[in-house]
Amino acid sequence: MPLEKSLKKQSEVEDPLTFGGILSPLRHVMDISLEALKRGLRDQNQHELAVAVSSLQRRVSTHLSAHRASKVDPRDLANIAMSIFNPIALAIHTANFVIKQTPLDQFKRMAKSQIDQWIKNLKDKIKRLEDLGASKSFINTANYTITRLQYKKSRIDRFRTKDQVQTFLRMVKEIYRGEEERLDKAIEELKKRKEKPWWEDLGKAITDAFAGVGEAISGAFAGIGAAIFGALRDFANWFYENALKPFWDWIVEQVKGLLKWAIDAIKGFLTWIKSDLMPTAKPYLQSFYREVVIPAFDAFKLLVEIVKGGIKAILGWIITKLKPFIPLTPDKAVDLACYMSAIGVVVSAGTGILNIFGRIRIFGTQVDYTAITRAFERAFSVTAITAVAASVLSGIAVRTPLTYAFNYTFRPTMPSEGTLNALRGHGFITKEKYKHYMAYYGYPDEWIELMEKLTWTIPSERQLINMLSINAITEEKFREAIKWYGYDDEFVNGFYKLAKWKPSQVVAEQMFIRGIIDEKSLRQVYEDLGIPREWQGKFIANLRRPLTRYETRITWEIRGLTDDYMIKTLKENGYRPADIPYMLSYIKGFTARTEKMAAARRIVRDVREGYYTPDAARNKIRKLNIRSEIVEALMLRAEAESEGDAKADLLSSLLEEFEYGLISRERLLKELEAYGYDLDRLRTTIRRREVRRRRRLRDLQLRTIIALRQRHKIDDATCLQMLLGIGLDEDWARAWLEYAKATERARRETA
Repeated sequence: MPLEKSLKKQSEVEDPLTFGGILSPLRHVMDISLEALKRGLRDQNQHELAVAVSSLQRRVSTHLSAHRASKVDPRDLANIAMSIFNPIALAIHTANFVIKQTPLDQFKRMAKSQIDQWIKNLKDKIKRLEDLGASKSFINTANYTITRLQYKKSRIDRFRTKDQVQTFLRMVKEIYRGEEERLDKAIEELKKRKEKPWWEDLGKAITDAFAGVGEAISGAFAGIGAAIFGALRDFANWFYENALKPFWDWIVEQVKGLLKWAIDAIKGFLTWIKSDLMPTAKPYLQSFYREVVIPAFDAFKLLVEIVKGGIKAILGWIITKLKPFIPLTPDKAVDLACYMSAIGVVVSAGTGILNIFGRIRIFGTQVDYTAITRAFERAFSVTAITAVAASVLSGIAVRTPLTYAFNYTFRPTMPSEGTLNALRGHGFITKEKYKHYMAYYGYPDEWIELMEKLTWTIPSERQLINMLSINAITEEKFREAIKWYGYDDEFVNGFYKLAKWKPSQVVAEQMFIRGIIDEKSLRQVYEDLGIPREWQGKFIANLRRPLTRYETRITWEIRGLTDDYMIKTLKENGYRPADIPYMLSYIKGFTARTEKMAAARRIVRDVREGYYTPDAARNKIRKLNIRSEIVEALMLRAEAESEGDAKADLLSSLLEEFEYGLISRERLLKELEAYGYDLDRLRTTIRRREVRRRRRLRDLQLRTIIALRQRHKIDDATCLQMLLGIGLDEDWARAWLEYAKATERARRETA
């Protein structure tokens, strides 16, 4: 084959112990694969993407040329090989190139088209769930998510930049992904049949190629020893079942016929692994076994498990996170990401074993690998995955999470002086920790002590005065704290006198009238307030003055005093004897008139409540000797209030029916307009009722979901997804789930 001849010829020229000798075959495979990719893109008129692939190919070639003569390290070999064939890097590079060249209006249309595709996918999954017999409540929750996506789609036109559209689309994608995962899980649980073997869609050619690679890998380790061979055999089986098979299964589902044109290139690469890479690497592996593996055999068995977990995390990351990239990129970048995924996963199969030996070398040389392992784990954590997904839209490179992991592990930065002051001031760190970190900035201990006091929170002057007035703090503490504001001793004494509370003039006089304090105490208050002695006597004489005319009338109405007592009281108030009869008549007449009007108002109220007819009410009011014009005014008021009450009752009934979902919004507006209500004035009231209606609906949905969980109609995962589907955030949803489980346990224990 031309590929095999080219690889053998290149291996004869290069030194097999250098990067050039080992990476040259990989480079040839990359060139052949990318050339086939560019031909396929040009055949489909994807010229822009073909240019992007050429740019990436030139950069990789330049990078390899710079390291051609350096000695080989298996770890570096694995890292460079995976970076060359990293499908995510190519997808990011191409997606950013296409996004920059796309006009805003076209980008909005593409975003809407993408949301339509998501909605179609969800509808297809819902149809499958209905065919499998899913519950109606579960289907309704999924349909509600589709309604939310349709509403989100209608808001895209108001954005003015592509960055805003990308950010908004990322938010919509999270809604879609959460619902998609929920539906996929439900479908898997409901399916009663087994899926077709994953290799049938691609044909026997790829199946045979993978089988050949497995035999070549096993043969390369045949002479190393039974124990190690068994461990590697177990690893190879795990790698195939948990990494290659699920990933290829997903590729078959996504691209189907689009992958057939790349089969020849993939088969050539697999043939090279079987015929050239494994025979060439076998001497190095056996030498490595003699020098390193035998002395560290026990450590090696433990390390195999560590690496298996690491590779499983990487492959799981690629499988789960490459798929969400596809909806977020334009249509041209979607196909490219799928094509390169087929090549990238095969290269991962060839370099996975080299990763193992790179980690063994660290173990064999007694190098502490703890920090490197932690950095590796953080680089592929949830934070890193989120950054990689966001980079497709925002243009941020994959280096951001890797830089974060490196700085977090090897270059931690201490907080600044201002941050330390804020942390200490809010009580988040102790005094000892504050002094420890401030010493890094070169401050001596005495200055750190003073700076620590500046972080204290001091009450205001008014708060200090109030605390002293109620004896919450001592005089010494008050004087010490008030000086923090820079007051001298004279002002401090003034604040102290102000804090010693004394009653005001009005309060003291009321206490004197009620007999709580005597005249001596009252005069002391007057002295403290600076009132002259001549005015003190006048104030006290005025306080001893008997009841006023108004107080006399009120007292007579309430207590029912006799005429003689009232005449005596009026005389004591200074009224002339000739005026006292008129005053007595006024008091009695005013009281009688007040009682008649109160009785008339009670009759009018009975008319409003339907106990009397208007004519009967008029006759009763006339018997109270009230003038006719007053009677008519009272009746007109009663009729107006009755009509207003009826109209108010009608409005309240309509709004209540709307709030409880008995009538729609259109029906409510139509009824209000028919009865002559001003809809503009009622807009706020209707909006408030709409909010209460939605709240009642959500409460009903929440109670229904909790009841289903308490009666074991749904499991925890379904309950959590349904709670998220009605709009609760994750923390509240988990709290309600725990509440449902706790109440169910309590009821079971009680029973």
